[in-house]
Amino acid sequence: MSWWRERPVTQGVYSDVYDGTWFKQSILGDPNIAPSGDLGRNTVLGFSGDGMNPMKDKPYSTWPLALICYNLPGHLRMAIC
Repeated sequence: MSWWRERPVTQGVYSDVYDGTWFKQSILGDPNIAPSGDLGRNTVLGFSGDGMNPMKDKPYSTWPLALICYNLPGHLRMAIC
């Protein structure tokens, strides 16, 4: 789950979530999550939900939910199963 350390990095190009400032400051910078700047065996998950009302005249709503494991490589993370 630490493939992101060995991946090729182009300076100034954001090709994945690991290149962003949020990941570097919030995840790698927090000693509780990543001691010494290494994720090691920790898993980073993202959760997203968005509600909608598919039938305007009915009181029902739908909430699709997505749980994303950021430790997976990009081609596996973005694949639709």
